Amino acid sequence: LTREYEVGVDLSFLKDRLVTSFTYYNDFTHNLITAIPVPPSTGYTSEYTNVGDISNKGEELSIRGTPISTKWGLKWDIFGTYTHNVNDVESLNGGVSQLAVGNTFQGMAIVAAVGHPYGTFYASDITYWNGHAVVDPTTGLPIPTTKPVLRGSFLPKFQASWGTDVSYKGLKLHALFVTKQGGQF
Repeated sequence: LTREYEVGVDLSFLKDRLVTSFTYYNDFTHNLITAIPVPPSTGYTSEYTNVGDISNKGEELSIRGTPISTKWGLKWDIFGTYTHNVNDVESLNGGVSQLAVGNTFQGMAIVAAVGHPYGTFYASDITYWNGHAVVDPTTGLPIPTTKPVLRGSFLPKFQASWGTDVSYKGLKLHALFVTKQGGQF
């Protein structure tokens, strides 16, 4: 079940040569259904179940301008977008604080953890003491942590794009630059 509200505004100026749109949204999903891994001995790889409550809040902004538009068919458009989403696991069913939602691979798991974005990574790390790695004196290798630690989320802080179109009598040249900032893989 998802409860959502969204407000936005679309503005157009100079006979549609400058157009902008802004949207703010806030949604809350109760009893999110997702596949969670199960032991292979069950004969299955995953089970669909209600895992918990998740919220999303964010903004979307787009702008488009046409600096050149001639009666003989030459047109130049410039456009850009910006999106920002804050995702948060509000609670998990069964009173747990985290739940693996992806397969564990070499000590790393993708989890839903209360107070963090959905799809947070937990993995082994190196044990530190006073800011220095603790090394096993026999092997000379760093000693791993005994429990997985928070490593981050794959969700970007924001996404943006900037592009341009130049067209003349049915021919069009298009360029687009896209960035995702933040997030870890």
